[in-house]
Amino acid sequence: MRKTLMCSITVFLLIFLYFVSFVANVADMPKDVPDEAECIAEVPDSEEYTVREYGGKVGIFKPGSSLPEYVINVFTFTLPETDRAMIASGFTVGKDMIAGVIEDYSS
Repeated sequence: MRKTLMCSITVFLLIFLYFVSFVANVADMPKDVPDEAECIAEVPDSEEYTVREYGGKVGIFKPGSSLPEYVINVFTFTLPETDRAMIASGFTVGKDMIAGVIEDYSS
């Protein structure tokens, strides 16, 4: 009985710590990131975006920007290893490819 109680408490604490770390990551996200439509409309066709990790999620950045123009609501740790490696090192896409990147990582 005592062993079961200790296991239950341990599981509860692990779940609680996971939840707290998730909330902390969300709290670090900027509140003023514009939505997808605003970002795409403002960028010239020739400009390339960088796709890389931001706050544990997939961020899409304008050249030279430290804040993302758009954050895809998917945690990178849930992605396949090859995608995580690409996002960790960052890759560039043209304006015409952004919708495809958002669709790929959102589904």
